[in-house]
Amino acid sequence: MNRYCMIDYEIIYYKIISVICFLTLGLQTSEV
Repeated sequence: MNRYCMIDYEIIYYKIISVICFLTLGLQTSEV
């Protein structure tokens, strides 16, 4: 179960970083 929990956390963490990167690129594009 620990492995499954870790995998879930890794996926959620990766999704959060992807969203942050996407928003950051969007803001940079808007500024330019």
